[in-house]
Amino acid sequence: MKFLSGIAIFLAAALGSSCGAAAAQNLVPSPFSQDQVDSGRQSYAPNCAECHGEDLLGVSAPALVGKRFFSSWEQKSTSELYEFIRTTMPLCHGGILANSAYASLVAYMLWANGAQPGNADFDGKTSVTISTIASGTVRPDLAKSK
Repeated sequence: MKFLSGIAIFLAAALGSSCGAAAAQNLVPSPFSQDQVDSGRQSYAPNCAECHGEDLLGVSAPALVGKRFFSSWEQKSTSELYEFIRTTMPLCHGGILANSAYASLVAYMLWANGAQPGNADFDGKTSVTISTIASGTVRPDLAKSK
C-alpha cells in the first residue's frame, strides 16, 4: 500500500510539473524584438558585465536572471524595469546611455529570463507585467549566446 501511495505522490508531482511547464508556455507576446535582444547583448558587455557578470548571474552586483531576480520583478512592469535601469545604471551613472540602449538592455534581460521576442520594438513606455512574458528560467544557451 505504501508503494502505491508513493506512486500516486510521484504522479501528482509529475503532473503538477507538467502543468507548470504548460503554463509557462502560455506567455503573451513580448513587447520587444529580436533585434533589440541582439543590440542589448552588445550593450551589456561594456556597460553591465563587470558587475553583473558575463552570464548575468552577478559578480559584485545582483544577478539579472533566475529565481531571485524574477521574484523581485515578476509582478512589476516592463516600463518599471526600464525606468529603474535607465535612472540607476551603470551604478552612479544612470542616464548616460541612449534611451534605445536601455530599452535593448531590458529586452536582453527579459529574453535571458525566458521571454520570447515579439514583433515590435520596446520603447520603455510599454507596460506589461513581467510574469506574463517571462518565466524566470535562465536560458541554458545564455553563455553560448555571447
